Amino acid sequence: MKNTLVAMAFGLAFLSGPLAASAATISFADLAVPGTGFMGFGSTVLHDGFTFTSNLPIGGPGLSVWKTDDTSHPAGGAATTSLFDFTAGNTTTIARTDGGVFGLNAIDLANYGVSLGGFPATFAVTFVGTRADHSTVQQTFMVANFPGQPQLQTFSFTGFSNLVSVSMQQGTYSAGAAFQFDNLVVVTGPSVLCDTEVSHSAYVNGDLVQVPTLRFANLTTGPAAVEIKVWLGVPGATASILNAGATGSVVLPAGVDANLGPFTFFTVTPGMPRGGYEFSCRLLDPTTGEIVSVKRTSFVIH
Repeated sequence: MKNTLVAMAFGLAFLSGPLAASAATISFADLAVPGTGFMGFGSTVLHDGFTFTSNLPIGGPGLSVWKTDDTSHPAGGAATTSLFDFTAGNTTTIARTDGGVFGLNAIDLANYGVSLGGFPATFAVTFVGTRADHSTVQQTFMVANFPGQPQLQTFSFTGFSNLVSVSMQQGTYSAGAAFQFDNLVVVTGPSVLCDTEVSHSAYVNGDLVQVPTLRFANLTTGPAAVEIKVWLGVPGATASILNAGATGSVVLPAGVDANLGPFTFFTVTPGMPRGGYEFSCRLLDPTTGEIVSVKRTSFVIH
């Protein structure tokens, strides 16, 4: 099996080139509604290939926009219509709808509603990004409470790349600490990934551990150089199955979507350790070492 995987990896290594990525701005202008008051959309808004989700721990209208004639709508008319979580304490999470990784370069923020007397001059909004390898990155911006109608202000992120999600918690309006947001500058590429699956979550003696999915894909428009790692984790140890491309020699051609499954991995025998196992994969940028994609699949042998 290891030789088969190595042959596949190097069989794809006939092209070279950088990973493609494209920046786009997510604007909520198309959600503009005339009149006063607000429009609530509930727990989920799908927009430009991204899913915005409110956890709604205590209910409420969820993700919302101010109608364009309302005094709490950001200055600038329909073009500045901004999304916000209606209820203090709710957490809004941003993720790609297709589950891919992304970068977040910038965002526009404004205070939640018309500024009231006694509001602080500024308030903090903290963003927490979760990367594909489960590490996190955090950044806090200080947003100005301008008098009168809210005004959008642009903030730039540092290190918000290779993300699977970004979350932020809504503050309290009466304390001058709630916000609305618009114009997210996202980097949607590269869609370069690996995936693993096994047939069951638990096995006993005599069972066949089958692999329906061992997938490598490059869904971008350009070739992607990757370092491929595939491994089997057993109780107390880890066995490398494939480790190739550290020098940039393995390149996934544009549009490739190759699944090596299904195949039988091994048969469970009495001599095998009992406990938790994993069959996992990781793709790295061979130049920077940054994680491009990772999938960890766990199972148990009883």
